[in-house]
Amino acid sequence: MRRTALALLILPLLGLSGWDVAAPTRAFAPTTTVDVRVTEWEFSKVSPDTAPAGTIAFTIHNDGVFTHDFSIAGNTTRPIPGGGTATLTVFLPQPGVYTYLSTLDDVDREMWGGFTVAGPAVTTATTMTTARTSSSLPLQQVADVPLPGSSTRFDYQVVDTARRRLFIAHLGSGELLAFDLAHRRISGRVGGLPGVRGVAIAPELNRVYAAATDAHRLVTLNERTLRVVRRAPAGGFPDGVAYDPADGLTFASDVDGHEEVVFAARSGRRLGRVPLGGDPGNVQYDAKTRTMVVAVGSTGEVDVIAPRSRRVLKRVRLSGCDKPHGVEVVSTLRRAYVACEGNGKLVVLDLAKRRQRGLFSVGETPDVLDFDPGLRRLYVASESGVVSVFAVRGSGLSKLGQDKVDEHAHSVAVDPTTHLVYLPLENVDGKPVLRIMRPTA
Repeated sequence: MRRTALALLILPLLGLSGWDVAAPTRAFAPTTTVDVRVTEWEFSKVSPDTAPAGTIAFTIHNDGVFTHDFSIAGNTTRPIPGGGTATLTVFLPQPGVYTYLSTLDDVDREMWGGFTVAGPAVTTATTMTTARTSSSLPLQQVADVPLPGSSTRFDYQVVDTARRRLFIAHLGSGELLAFDLAHRRISGRVGGLPGVRGVAIAPELNRVYAAATDAHRLVTLNERTLRVVRRAPAGGFPDGVAYDPADGLTFASDVDGHEEVVFAARSGRRLGRVPLGGDPGNVQYDAKTRTMVVAVGSTGEVDVIAPRSRRVLKRVRLSGCDKPHGVEVVSTLRRAYVACEGNGKLVVLDLAKRRQRGLFSVGETPDVLDFDPGLRRLYVASESGVVSVFAVRGSGLSKLGQDKVDEHAHSVAVDPTTHLVYLPLENVDGKPVLRIMRPTA
């Protein structure tokens, strides 16, 4: 993100922290019985693996030797010894995908999965006296998880769905944080990354990339061990980072150098550069055309780059967009969504025709965008703390709502497995936290 902008567990749905909630009426909620089989290294059976919203009774059989448990939506069984059985009854009134896991095991060994709750939602007679939701924002706060480090600025994030990790750039602390999505805790910290901004992953290469802006380097790390593989020169002000899996390349936007710097994805070695003629913001990979898409703020355009030849194929001038910066490419929809930080607008760009298709208002100084492919929702976070939520309907876009979440809510990431939304906030009651929210509509 631009230097001009510097400045816990899934809780039970009926008892979120900070809420005063009366017991809901469950008379009309159906009850579903689910059989769960667990052994060493896997949940071998969850049948059925979907249920209507309401009361769900899980019967867990430990077919293994070691002790395991079963946890879902903040509810966990007692430890179940080998050959033992336990029952867990939970009330899940909202449709969605809920992560289940054994809290006694390493989730990297497949000791987790997703249980689908189908709609419609169960209506409850619930009274909230201290609700943290807004009628204009279709998100509800689930938890604020404390984060390490100082109460300073965060930046980009990226989700690894396979390993159930969220990587967060803590710019002010010069650290990359690895957050365990299943257990809702920090699983790793990498220091020595001054001014860290852009973050990207290459799961199949076991690599994480971080733009250490103040050190003028792209840092390549081993994703599993979080050890540094290489620190390579990335220009005067590296910002956004993206990975090209087809060509095995990594791109970093150098704001000062008005260029994209290109690296070998596995080794992290610098290979070359792509001059742009203006200051680049975020860069994203388009899997359909195997090109890189980058917003260029000072020229008011989006550039499409051929990674192998390292040349600009097309410059798309944007209308009504002052200083394009944030970009979210959705290759399956042939769309790029571009945030205009100078005038609080969102551009819809047709990647097939390379033409602008729409212009929407968002929060002041929009920054980071992310897309949930399952719910087909686009999230736009802004420096003003306003988060905007859009629904993608066909090739069109419609705003579901927007509201201020927190004055520092300028970075957003969504987990497509659970549909939960993550916003790192630098100062909540004097401490940095990761705010977790879920869709409500």
